[in-house]
Amino acid sequence: MGNPILSLRLGPNDPQSDRGAPAPTTISTDRPKALQKVLSALNSTSTDIQASSLVSLDGLIIASALLINVDEEVVGAMSAAMLSFGGRVAEEFARGTLEQILIKGENGYVLLTRAGDDAALCVITNNGAKLGLIFLECKRAAARIAETLA
Repeated sequence: MGNPILSLRLGPNDPQSDRGAPAPTTISTDRPKALQKVLSALNSTSTDIQASSLVSLDGLIIASALLINVDEEVVGAMSAAMLSFGGRVAEEFARGTLEQILIKGENGYVLLTRAGDDAALCVITNNGAKLGLIFLECKRAAARIAETLA
């Protein structure tokens, strides 16, 4: 499992930045633990969930709970690509802001759900997943994640 992101760059309008330049800050160690706890709790809601991760919009893994052998860097990169493309599709077809992407393959599903303004929850399930339950639990987890990141 990779390391969670432990620092963020603040924008030029942030009161903690110096003379308009982005200033580094450190996230307390409680936030990564809280995010990890949300993902672990999500995974425990269904035996159909094989992996979950929290991905920044630029493809960096923030936290993960991967129960199957999946390369975190690939999950991050693919998630960012899907979010970018999905956002363009939603915009082009006047569907509003992208909220969720579902991909079905013969071996299961990949679900991406926005979790706040700057992250997405990626969940990988097996083929027999009960999607209604997965959608509900992902919505709840995404709300907890957005609250934690705020």
